[in-house]
Amino acid sequence: MSPKNIGSGVLIHVPQRTGNDCAIAVAAIVANVPYQTAAEQSSVRPGSRGLCPLELIGVLENLSGVPWRTNELRWTRPLFRFADSSHPLVLLVRKPWSRKIRHYVATWGGKVFDPNMLDGCPHEDYDRRRWRVLQVLRPLDPARLEVARRDRHWHRCMMLD
Repeated sequence: MSPKNIGSGVLIHVPQRTGNDCAIAVAAIVANVPYQTAAEQSSVRPGSRGLCPLELIGVLENLSGVPWRTNELRWTRPLFRFADSSHPLVLLVRKPWSRKIRHYVATWGGKVFDPNMLDGCPHEDYDRRRWRVLQVLRPLDPARLEVARRDRHWHRCMMLD
């Protein structure tokens, strides 16, 4: 993938490594960094427990250099309602009819990037598309996030050459 294409709705999938580190993997996906880089920014050791939304915002801001905000939804909505975002979003979702099972995913450009899956997929093919969104985390300056992601992608390409 060339650096010029990185800004056109493309996220690079990063799988989670333990049962409760989806927040770290999602931060790596959205910031376009390796898993280990995202894990180093977390105040919580991967695998010990999951991150709450404010802890994840701290990781996202440290990795991207862009402020993020969250809004808790008064009424939960199905994940597919966030399919056509014009910039990357991080969604805290829960299984329908369950209060215990919560999970972070990234979405952008009609695709869902679930760190519990092998790769990103279109919203309509996502098995958990009916899961309910509890909170939405979004960058305050999406254009600045894209510049940071593009620069990081370019740097990673140069390191591989």
